[in-house]
Amino acid sequence: MNQKLHLSSPIQIKNVSLTNLYTMTLNELQVNSSRRFKLSDWNPNDIMGRTRQDCEEELITLHSLMSELQYRLYIEGKKSLLIILQGMDTSGKDGTIRQVLGAFNPAGCYVKAFKVPTDEELSHDFLWRIYRAVPQKGYIGVFNRSQYEDVVEVRKENW
Repeated sequence: MNQKLHLSSPIQIKNVSLTNLYTMTLNELQVNSSRRFKLSDWNPNDIMGRTRQDCEEELITLHSLMSELQYRLYIEGKKSLLIILQGMDTSGKDGTIRQVLGAFNPAGCYVKAFKVPTDEELSHDFLWRIYRAVPQKGYIGVFNRSQYEDVVEVRKENW
């Protein structure tokens, strides 16, 4: 199955078409579940045929698009966006937040890192604090780590 990144409608902002800018297929990034996954098969330095300069230029264009889309999200007030960054310590989550999410207006975007649950959080079901952190309509929320850890870590550590 060779799926293209699907956008519900073509996005044209500031003379840049997002569908033309981003043509990578999902198969290039998708892990095939029919064979055993080996991390050593993946080159961490692979930048999909792009140079560093290509990536930096594309990021400038994408920042402009992201800023415009955030504004539209806020103005419409019908939907929200939740971005979940999951990775081990030193995997680059904070760098991703700084570099990529810097395009957003901070008044409409927030980052939530889930630390050891407080006594109040422990008195509720294990996803209660996740529900409270989900962004309201028109806003963007970023979970640094994810709710997955709340399901596994809290039970493992007997919090």
